[in-house]
Amino acid sequence: MPPRTTPQDLKAARTALHPLRRRIVALLARRGPLTQTEVARAVGAAPASARFHILRLLRAGFIRQAGTRRGPKGITEILFRATRGKKAPRFRTAHGTKEDFEMRKLSLDEHREIHRAGGRIVLAEPGRFFGLLSWNVRATPAALRRLTRRLGRVVERFRREPAGRRSRRERVSIAIGLYPRVDGSPAAPAGEKR
Repeated sequence: MPPRTTPQDLKAARTALHPLRRRIVALLARRGPLTQTEVARAVGAAPASARFHILRLLRAGFIRQAGTRRGPKGITEILFRATRGKKAPRFRTAHGTKEDFEMRKLSLDEHREIHRAGGRIVLAEPGRFFGLLSWNVRATPAALRRLTRRLGRVVERFRREPAGRRSRRERVSIAIGLYPRVDGSPAAPAGEKR
């Protein structure tokens, strides 16, 4: 079990779990080294916004400088790449604490970003939408925690499954959220997918 969360852990999580920063780190791990301008263009962010997030990631050690090169106007540009082996910290928080609230907020921000980015792609290319499932269930908190762990194991096994030799692999985000129901929220009949 991860150790109890410290203020330093929370600061690292704020840095690492921001949706745009996660995309920047993933981009640099896949295609780095890149300049700030190339990063901004690839993630669809304004150059100033990309610079802000790059500096945060650099200070936290999630990315590093990887040399320089001459830019198109003769200006020396700094190259960045992801730091090997540096991953977002894992922790546990006491339910109802400020740290717990902060971690939940970061997680919800990430879910919103996944839906926002995915929605743009699906509207442009409807054939790339693979499904949205929704169920209403009743369960104890302990049963819901077990369900969360089971779903995580299923997705992890699926992720590690080798693809067929000739199959084209599509990169997708899978976001599973177990949220409390609020009276008046849309309901699907029990067991019906939405």
